[in-house]
Amino acid sequence: MAGFGESATDEGIFWEAVSYAAFRKLPVIFVCENNNYSVFSPQLKRQADDNISERVATFGIKSTPLFGNDVVLVHNALDAAIANARAGGGPAFIEAYTYRWSGHYGPASDDLVGYRSEEEIKVWKENCPIALLEEALIAQSMLTNAQKSALLKDIDAEIAEAFHFAKSSPFPKAGNWDTMNVASSSPVADAMLADIDVESFVAHQSADQAKGY
Repeated sequence: MAGFGESATDEGIFWEAVSYAAFRKLPVIFVCENNNYSVFSPQLKRQADDNISERVATFGIKSTPLFGNDVVLVHNALDAAIANARAGGGPAFIEAYTYRWSGHYGPASDDLVGYRSEEEIKVWKENCPIALLEEALIAQSMLTNAQKSALLKDIDAEIAEAFHFAKSSPFPKAGNWDTMNVASSSPVADAMLADIDVESFVAHQSADQAKGY
């Protein structure tokens, strides 16, 4: 199983991997989480068309584009692809269209750059995968409100216990940085680390916000 974003298909090595997997009928499941953006750049600013699945299919690989926020749909697609690979049917490509609400990395928002609209974010938030799964489970009588409340209570208790354990535990003692970062088995890496002038590193650098499209 190999998971990646649609931006990985901008790289030539991806297509080499697809070509070789198809040629050798390797049991590889390529899972592309297409959230449309590479940092601030939408897919159609980087690629001629939104047709990754179609292009992969030309290599002789079964390609399945689907709505990635539908957990059941994704599960069924993966289940079928894995069973086929284990049976000797070769690789498969699954393109799951999804979205990220927050910034490119970390929990903070980077929407101040202005690379996507509030309406776009709103639409995807209305299609939250957790909420959609909950609706599906309730519709199939696999989850009741009472069960949901009990589950949330257990989860909240587990999180609270984790915080309590962390806050009540003694602060860990710093080990020997030489043995933690340097090993006799990696002389080349050791030499590179030794050449780093720590004093020249500015820990409190100003953060310049990049500009998107």
